[in-house]
Amino acid sequence: MLAADLALLADLDDQIGAAEAHIAVLLPVTDYQILTTTPGWSVIRAASYAAALAPQPSEGRPPKGPAARRGCAG
Repeated sequence: MLAADLALLADLDDQIGAAEAHIAVLLPVTDYQILTTTPGWSVIRAASYAAALAPQPSEGRPPKGPAARRGCAG
């Protein structure tokens, strides 16, 4: 039973590694890649933050520039 659990854990570790590698490829083409320049912010942390803040497809892109800093929609 322990051997089966260890095999499952190894498989999960491999899947997590593959997902992290895929995220590391995707994040640099987003506006959130700048977060990785912050000390302590890994690709995974930046991607998690991006996922939490990213607009839904029906909402469009978030505002940028002075309007975004003021909290205005446009």
